[in-house]
Amino acid sequence: MTLDKEDQVAVLYALHRCGGKGSKSRIIFYITENALLRKRLEDADIRQNRETRLENDLAWARENLKEKKYLIMPKHGVWQITDLGCEKLFDVAKAIYTKNPDENWFDRFNKKFITELSELGRMLLEDAPTT
Repeated sequence: MTLDKEDQVAVLYALHRCGGKGSKSRIIFYITENALLRKRLEDADIRQNRETRLENDLAWARENLKEKKYLIMPKHGVWQITDLGCEKLFDVAKAIYTKNPDENWFDRFNKKFITELSELGRMLLEDAPTT
């Protein structure tokens, strides 16, 4: 999984944990405060738009998620996960749980985040109706 997709998973997860929607600052705060992504030296570099590289990367992740219909902006400044976005996040969580990845499976995710995604995947699979 490439770096930008790791950022996208982190955004979807933060939205999920924040009740499905939130402002840009709230979502970025959740990602950074919970250290979902491992820090890179260049994350703190300031871009021309006066955002850190991390903030800018996460904003671009939001744009990519919007294009895929995983996220909408119901009003200016508010990010909201869609049903399709939840499905994608849940698919990733189930895949992580069933494949039991080591911490290198997603280079940018910290071990705690992988564990959280794996636990989400476990809960989803256990709650799934059997046919």
